[in-house]
Amino acid sequence: MNLTRIFFSIFVIMITVNLYSDNKECKYNSKKSKTVEIAVNAGTPSSLEGTFWITDFWGVSSSLGFDFEKNFLFGVDSRFQFLTLKSTKEWDLQLDLALSFVVGTASDLVVKNEEADREREFKFGVYAPIGLALPFKESAVTIRAFFGPGMSVIEKIFDYKWGVGVAYNFGKAKNLKKYKECLVGTIGNLKGEVGNLKGEVGGLTDKVGVLEGELGNSQSENQNLKNINSEISLEKSKVESERDQLKQQNINAQEQLEQLEKEKNTLEEEKISLEANLKGMEKEKESLESKLQNSSDPAEIAKLKKQLEEIQKQKEDAEKERARLQAEKEKSQSDREKLEQSVLDYNKKQCESVNSGGTFNMSTNSCNCPTGKTYRDSLCVCKGDNETWSTTEKKCICAKGFLKSGNICKKCDFVDYWGYCIDGCSSIEKKSGNTCLCKGGSPSYKQERRCSCGTGYTNYGTGKCDSERN
Repeated sequence: MNLTRIFFSIFVIMITVNLYSDNKECKYNSKKSKTVEIAVNAGTPSSLEGTFWITDFWGVSSSLGFDFEKNFLFGVDSRFQFLTLKSTKEWDLQLDLALSFVVGTASDLVVKNEEADREREFKFGVYAPIGLALPFKESAVTIRAFFGPGMSVIEKIFDYKWGVGVAYNFGKAKNLKKYKECLVGTIGNLKGEVGNLKGEVGGLTDKVGVLEGELGNSQSENQNLKNINSEISLEKSKVESERDQLKQQNINAQEQLEQLEKEKNTLEEEKISLEANLKGMEKEKESLESKLQNSSDPAEIAKLKKQLEEIQKQKEDAEKERARLQAEKEKSQSDREKLEQSVLDYNKKQCESVNSGGTFNMSTNSCNCPTGKTYRDSLCVCKGDNETWSTTEKKCICAKGFLKSGNICKKCDFVDYWGYCIDGCSSIEKKSGNTCLCKGGSPSYKQERRCSCGTGYTNYGTGKCDSERN
């Protein structure tokens, strides 16, 4: 009985801890881990059973009860519910397994002096109950049924236990109660908020007309911004297209220069070969004239004169060819010089353009870029990202919409109507993207680069433009 008292005390402590543990989360927790469950079982034995769930599917149980022969029994189980056979919105059907150890007393009928008497003997058995558990999802109640084959260790005979039971999980009940209380409180708060919202609806209805007017003005302002951005993008595309065309022209000019240089070399080679032929023909002519002076044979003289005429004709043709080659060479040289000058002019124009801002050296065909720029694609461009050249300050500055932060240009948090960086929106301005626009519309609000109150209106510190007071 001392063992019974110890285990009963453990159950009471577990229930107390479970009931008074603080859980401040306002939501339903469906987990069974670290909760206590009490069950009443009818069967053999009929018992009062307590289970402490260590995890969602494994717990340790102990029970106190009596069998049909009124034998007192105490059991310890290791319980498992890890397999769900079927699940609905209201309940789950789970496989209930356990490994059970039962100790207690057993009674046998003994006849003494013709009188019936019962002797109490110690009983110890090991069982493997298998059954079904039906826990309800919105209730702390679980219905169970089981059958447990086993063996009586002392008597060494087959034994069994069976039963049906109803279990109540205190932890689950507590969580359900807190969850329902939370829902009731939330519903009450929502009802109060609905009443407040109904009161505000009237005021909001009055503001709808004003907001619709402001919306029209805002849409108009957004359209203006889109038009400005479109113009900037179009101009940027146009400049890039012209730049690509000039770059291609420069490439074509360089290719033509190379081709002209090849033609010039070819003409030079042909001219040298032609002059060598002319020298050969001159020597052959002199040789024929010498033979003609020393010959007295009329037939040989006629032959020599004919050869001299042919050589003279070839010489004249060669002279004409040399003159043609010389003219082509001079023309090729002239074209080359013109192209070289064109390339120099192009590079100078690009180097010294407004956007480039460099100084061109005609003798070295190089561009000296100002400080902060580098020469790339025939232009002096700013080294840093999001930078542009200032023609007035003669240096690279952050592009519109960007602000210097250390050595780089970062996007501004706030910009005005035209995209220039500002510290922030004023009280009569609202932020649209990162652009500060008027809260209201004309004529009370005037949108230029910044928003200001229109003629006859003043901001009296209320964050809006009111009619001027007399």
